[in-house]
Amino acid sequence: MEDVGLNAAVSNITAALLGYPAPTITGGQLFKLMREVAPGLNYRDIVKIPKGPGAQTAFIEMYLLGVLERIGNQGGDILYKILGHAEDVYRPRSPELWNAFVTPSASTHIVLKALPDGLVCRRAPAEAEIGEREIAKASSAELDQLRVAFAESLPPEEAARLAGLAPPEMPFADWTSTLRQHAPTTLRKWGAFRREHLARLFAERINALDVDEALKCKAIEQIQIAERNAYERPQRTPPAKAAVAAPGASIGATYRSDHDVIAQARSLAHLAVDGMDYEQLRSLRLPLGVILDALRTK
Repeated sequence: MEDVGLNAAVSNITAALLGYPAPTITGGQLFKLMREVAPGLNYRDIVKIPKGPGAQTAFIEMYLLGVLERIGNQGGDILYKILGHAEDVYRPRSPELWNAFVTPSASTHIVLKALPDGLVCRRAPAEAEIGEREIAKASSAELDQLRVAFAESLPPEEAARLAGLAPPEMPFADWTSTLRQHAPTTLRKWGAFRREHLARLFAERINALDVDEALKCKAIEQIQIAERNAYERPQRTPPAKAAVAAPGASIGATYRSDHDVIAQARSLAHLAVDGMDYEQLRSLRLPLGVILDALRTK
């Protein structure tokens, strides 16, 4: 898909999400919405993941970070918060501020207001008549220049391999997909390089403004917090230790407890499958014997 068509598809999806009847959306619901408002979009081709899970997530990371935030799971599906749906201004400590800055296609505006607000991320542009300043997002041209600088920073052998695999003039989505498949170590280096230099670019934007030094410091602190939050992974709660039966407990009581656990697990599995879309169902791995047994009972 050409860049013009892709940008139009992203704009249609963004507008549909902001007008969605609920403030959250599951991966399955998002899949249906994308087919309705962008029927010509084949996001698997764009992210270079023709089969299996992960294609939709990769597309969101590339093009919809300023609109969607993963907040958990609903049944067996991913649950996203639609940013800007219920409230116009996003939380300054959340990662959306950073995500909006590094995503040229993001529909949101980064606005610098007077203290104590500092930076906000919202759908409405800055209002200059009341002293607000619009902070320009990183442009596609700046990201392309960053790719060139990254290649120049690599050792000669690695730079030559990168030039052969993914030259800087390659479309960004194809470039990152190629690195993901054929040069994951180089991709990790690119992630760190990109993060460092984009943070520096943002600081340059702020320091170039004719505003109070205290406001500059607050804005840079806000983007640093948002940057860290964008890359932090939520800590997982360690699994609870299995309960040990008390001395003298009956075998029958233990059996009933195990039976209840299996029944509950089976019920949860049914709920998860019921919430999956067609693509997720295709990616399930089931033992052939289970399928044959199910057919025999029909």
